[in-house]
Amino acid sequence: MTLEGHNWRMFVWMMINMDRFDPLVWASTVMLLILGVKCVKTLLVLAVKGIWSTFVIIILGLGVIDLITKIQIRNM
Repeated sequence: MTLEGHNWRMFVWMMINMDRFDPLVWASTVMLLILGVKCVKTLLVLAVKGIWSTFVIIILGLGVIDLITKIQIRNM
C-alpha cells in the first residue's frame, strides 16, 4: 500500500469520525472526487497516446492528492 493510499484512508476515516460538520472540508472533498474522475478520464486518453506522458500525469496527480490530503488533515 502506498503512502498516498494510507493518507487517503486516514483522511476518509477522519471525515467519517468528525465531530462537527465542516462545509469547507466536505466541499473540497467533493472537488477532489470530481478532479479524480477527470484525472482518470485524462489518463485513459493519454494511455492511448503514449506511456511516458501518462506516467508523468500519474506522478503529478498523486503529488497533488497527497498535498491536498495533508492540508485537509492539518486544517482539522
